[in-house]
Amino acid sequence: MEIEDVESVLRMLGVKRIKQTKDNFIHCNCFFAPYADEHASNYDQKPSMWVGVDGGTSWCECWTCGGNKRAGIKQPFLDAVERLNSLCLGRYSAAVKKAISCEKSTGRRKIRPVYLPQDHTADYTARYLKPALPREWLKAKGITQSETLEKFKIGVDVKQGLVLLPIINRAGLIVGAQARSVVNDTKAGKYFSIYDNTQKTHHLFGEHLLDFKVTRNKGGATVAKFQGKGIVVFEGPLDCMHAYEAGLRNCVAIMGSKVSPVQAELLGKWTAVAEDEDPKPVALVLDADQAGRTGSQKSLNQVFLDHAPAALVKGFSPPADPKTLTREQFDELLNGSEAWRRRPVKDLLAEMVRAGRGRRKK
Repeated sequence: MEIEDVESVLRMLGVKRIKQTKDNFIHCNCFFAPYADEHASNYDQKPSMWVGVDGGTSWCECWTCGGNKRAGIKQPFLDAVERLNSLCLGRYSAAVKKAISCEKSTGRRKIRPVYLPQDHTADYTARYLKPALPREWLKAKGITQSETLEKFKIGVDVKQGLVLLPIINRAGLIVGAQARSVVNDTKAGKYFSIYDNTQKTHHLFGEHLLDFKVTRNKGGATVAKFQGKGIVVFEGPLDCMHAYEAGLRNCVAIMGSKVSPVQAELLGKWTAVAEDEDPKPVALVLDADQAGRTGSQKSLNQVFLDHAPAALVKGFSPPADPKTLTREQFDELLNGSEAWRRRPVKDLLAEMVRAGRGRRKK
């Protein structure tokens, strides 16, 4: 792609402040600027971007977001254009086609739709937090303390006989809610979402209660670091709430029987540590039934391996339904022998290298 082609694509994206330099660079305003999620840590109200061409390969770098929320990170220009198009629901498809036609490389992947969670806090608070909760039903599920119900902001839909378990992100916004029937706990007893635009595989129930320390770096951007010793992962929201009530902290639920790729990436990112620090494990405590055992094995052997290879993941098989375990039983389970274990890939590679050196010496 030539620098003139890059400038024509920028014009199609609506970028007006374009200045071409002598060294095959273009300095312009960042085309991600209107989107708050791309500039969440923005301290400059007018983020600017450099776009360059090196050997036919074009790339862009925003001083504020880098095009992918990380300041100072270069990314391919065509990838950035595709992401902007997906954010705008296809508004810039002509610019994408123009960029693809100018791109010399082959085998371009298809544009993946970007999931943008919506804030339902006001609607949920007004509609579902006022009615009285079915305390007896919650008690049967292992939830008895008012503090737990307030922490997780449990609501109720009286007309439909539903207990609502909100999905709250780390910013404290309700981006969705799982529902569970109180009237019929067999036929209609499974979880389902009350907001159609929520993708539960992109969230972790209870993540807003994880122990994070938020600071600001020299550039003014916010940096959040997980302070806990590890994260315990359950299947359902009720399992997570019962464990929290029993005294466990830093526990979440995947709202399913298998960890999704996005959830694995989040867990791997949050538990990441420096080389000289002790690893922070991700402990999977999924149900002891067939679905839970299969989900644990697939999560460890496939999902985490592909999407969070640096994570230390342990799988535990509970002796009974997690909603019935006491704090002592949780401690005994998590401190005992794990049923499955997957060490970080870097540790396995280092071990293979050491083993190879030992064989050569013989």
